Amino acid sequence: MVSLSCHTSSLGDATLVEVLITAASPTRVRIENRLDGPVWPPRRQGVPADGWDEDGFDGVVDGRLVLGYATPAPPDGSPVELTSTAPVDARTETAPTPEEVVRSLGDARPPRDALGNRTESSDTRAGDEPASDPDEPSPPDALLDWLDAIEGRLDAADRLADVSSVPEATAAVDAVGGPEDVQELREQLATDRQTLARVAARCDALEARADGVEIPAETLTRLA
Repeated sequence: MVSLSCHTSSLGDATLVEVLITAASPTRVRIENRLDGPVWPPRRQGVPADGWDEDGFDGVVDGRLVLGYATPAPPDGSPVELTSTAPVDARTETAPTPEEVVRSLGDARPPRDALGNRTESSDTRAGDEPASDPDEPSPPDALLDWLDAIEGRLDAADRLADVSSVPEATAAVDAVGGPEDVQELREQLATDRQTLARVAARCDALEARADGVEIPAETLTRLA
């Protein structure tokens, strides 16, 4: 039996769709987008990740599989539909090689167009740490620990994505723990992306409020 659950969230002018598919036994599934807009699938080096096309995803679920994509369409009802399922014959399906496991990770970030005006500062490139200022307030330790954990997972994913040979792929997968751990890392990063998008949206809203509020301290002091 195959079950499907999904969740949508907004990021700028895009809708992010997270899909969880579970199956009691290896099953080939077809998932199709039902929102009124094109699918922006996860990409690797500019090419849609394995299994993705302009309408949805086709692949094998063995236990559970987490998928994510973006679309410019607004959320409306159920965003995806399970259009077909078929049992997988273990005799004809071979175990994935390490390089196939790595390739399946793809780049699950939505296209840059989906990020709206959340552009990167010219003074702080991705992967660079901003210059620290001892006079500036520091974020809470709990927040820094959470971000460090995500950064560690991203570092591991980067190492997996950068392999260019079978020996490198084997070493990268072994460093994570094995194919099952690679899949677990992929699922955790899908959750991280969703959480980061929500936190970023909340931070933007709070920053806008902070920029727009001014407490009349002197007036209040005279009236108190």
